[in-house]
Amino acid sequence: MVIDYLKNTLYEEVYNLVKEGNTQLWLTRNNDKKEKRKFFIKDDILAIKRKRSQRWGDDFRHYYNDFKAVNLVKTSSDREKWEKSLKKGLEMLKKSGLWEDFQEDIQKVLDIGWDKLKEYQKIENTKFDEDYTKNQEIRLQKIKELDLRFIKIDDDKKEYLNCNILYHLQYGLRIKKMYFGKYQNEKILGRIKEAMQNKKSIIESARTNYDVSFEYNPEKNLAWYSEEYKGCGNGHYYLALNETHAFFYEDD
Repeated sequence: MVIDYLKNTLYEEVYNLVKEGNTQLWLTRNNDKKEKRKFFIKDDILAIKRKRSQRWGDDFRHYYNDFKAVNLVKTSSDREKWEKSLKKGLEMLKKSGLWEDFQEDIQKVLDIGWDKLKEYQKIENTKFDEDYTKNQEIRLQKIKELDLRFIKIDDDKKEYLNCNILYHLQYGLRIKKMYFGKYQNEKILGRIKEAMQNKKSIIESARTNYDVSFEYNPEKNLAWYSEEYKGCGNGHYYLALNETHAFFYEDD
């Protein structure tokens, strides 16, 4: 319950926004300076977090008169993040020319759209029959009815799910800059750039927190990047988007 003498004040507005789950807000000071601050509520008291502190805050009742307005911090929705990552990855691939098949699948999943992917996830998580084979047949049929672009057909005319779309793209792309260590990173990236520009095969490796490797095959126009646990041969595997960035593909 907000204290009575603070009713109809900026304090109450901030209190209600934080109570609704908006823990980070834009505040406008009386001198028009804007600042982004974090809040929490404890024992029904609104607290403004101290800068560079994750735990401590101060009672906002002592500060709210310093401000004249509050606004929500705009955050991207899951849909927006998904679409943005795919478009960014596709733009990089088109420029580099790598992974033409993946380019097609990224464009395809963007055309299919977020809503149909959510419907697919419902189908995938539903059990339609106790018999495994029959359950898979029903599931495949329902996915086909949802959108035929989820399906591929092999040389024997057998239908199967498009794994690129349904396993590697439905949650968007996790893009990162390739890293080969503090002292040789730029040199290695420079050699990779030169090799790709001249269409020459290249293999690079380095040791950071991981055993890092990169390979470019100009004949197939494909490139890979990996971060394996030291001396283990297992780790995180990526497909290169260009000479500097890659996106996560799988763990092994």
